[in-house]
Amino acid sequence: RIVWVSNGLTSCGRCALGVVMPVNTVHSDYEVAAPKWLRARDVLGGEDTLHLRAESYIPRLDSQSDEEYRAYVLRASFFNATSRTLDGFDGLIQRRDPVINVDGVEDSSKEMIGRMMADIDLGGVTLLESARQILREVIGIGRVGTWVDWSADEGRSYWRNFSAENILNWSVGRVRGRTVLTRVVLSEMIQERLADDEFKEVSEERMLVLKLEQGSGESMVYTVESWMKVGGDGDKRWERSSVGVPSRHGVPLDFIPFVFHSSVGKSVRIVRGPLDDLISVNLSHYRIDADMKHGMHFTALPTAWVSGFDKETELRIGASSAWVTEQVGATAGYLEFKGEGLSTLERALEHAEQLMGILGSRLLQVEKRAAEAAETVALKQSQESSVVGKMAICVSGSITTALQMAYWWGT
Repeated sequence: RIVWVSNGLTSCGRCALGVVMPVNTVHSDYEVAAPKWLRARDVLGGEDTLHLRAESYIPRLDSQSDEEYRAYVLRASFFNATSRTLDGFDGLIQRRDPVINVDGVEDSSKEMIGRMMADIDLGGVTLLESARQILREVIGIGRVGTWVDWSADEGRSYWRNFSAENILNWSVGRVRGRTVLTRVVLSEMIQERLADDEFKEVSEERMLVLKLEQGSGESMVYTVESWMKVGGDGDKRWERSSVGVPSRHGVPLDFIPFVFHSSVGKSVRIVRGPLDDLISVNLSHYRIDADMKHGMHFTALPTAWVSGFDKETELRIGASSAWVTEQVGATAGYLEFKGEGLSTLERALEHAEQLMGILGSRLLQVEKRAAEAAETVALKQSQESSVVGKMAICVSGSITTALQMAYWWGT
């Protein structure tokens, strides 16, 4: 138990028109949530990532050429309140290492537990590192999943985490009076080294279909299907490459060993990410900053002007230069911006920063000169602690479930 202190065919059925959907068909809720996940990834990726995808976040001004738009975007600065807030929440939860309770574990199983803790995913990631990865995904994106599996080569169970974007489809059903997972479709990239080049690897997508099927009598059997793309470049289709029936002591499993993690627990349904509102305001701040820097670029420096000078006269600006003309009534001066437009943008930036502070990034707020009442401070702290505390409890519970599955399978 882990606790933080503080175009192939699937058997999923056919639509009303009799068309068989491909294995990489995504859940309807996935289609709705995917743009939000991409937005969160981009914001957490920082200014460089947002500049690369600027068209999605900063609208092009009227009649701007590509070169002008690029300069417009590059002048903007991204104040990454979202990333700082994620780090702050993560730090609050992890200011103490999680407690791993192994009370009741038999002595014969302690070696296996030790191996799992040192390398939970068979890739060198420790249990605590994996748990921290899950926590950051839940805070930043709002969803991640853990698949528990068995390695015949290692002779033990292990798990692998899948991001929200790689959990393409899922379904639930009633089995023996309980609502359980009946299907999960996962996407992953596998790397293969070329036979004729030891230094080059190629990536290929693979689909894993975890599902419950009717066994003998009333029993349910858990199966794992692997799907790969086959065919030529112009005619690739998904084909099932293998089917496995995982078992424990020779008995097939009757459930899907997959756990969803979210800020509300082991919910199968997609919930809003904890930082969604903050991300919206953070992007608004980014767009306002782009307008602000654009305005400053054209108005901050005084511009010289003259009247009554010969058009052919070369005029230089500098302490050692003088403008001389024999034209009667000739004048010269500087244009300076004196409007309220930039002040309005400055106030809009300040307002967005205040909103970001209210929405969770209290680390960004400027300390007030006047001391707040003790009751106000205590209320704020209790609100923050309750949000962070509930998140820690939910993630601890879902990780504990995955750990219990892995331990049960290995004993």
